[in-house]
Amino acid sequence: SGLCQLHQWRIWAAERALHEGMPSPRLLERCHSAFEDGSATASSLQRAVGDGLAALGLRVEEEVQLSSGYSLDFVVDWRGQRLGVEVDGPSHF
Repeated sequence: SGLCQLHQWRIWAAERALHEGMPSPRLLERCHSAFEDGSATASSLQRAVGDGLAALGLRVEEEVQLSSGYSLDFVVDWRGQRLGVEVDGPSHF
């Protein structure tokens, strides 16, 4: 939706320290909420990767929401580090 696109624009602008022309805080919150509410659907490839990570004995968290509103397909603990894993295949495009 338009609110989701505005949220993505806000992230882009914030990365570049652009503050002029920023929408009101209330509208920015609505945009962030709309972006977070977007449902993520796991592809069969993504499910297979998750199963493979779990079969390796890793603790796997699925669809981990970030403060930006984006989500990571998986977060795993590996050698004392938390790593984000994204699965991109033909069904993601």
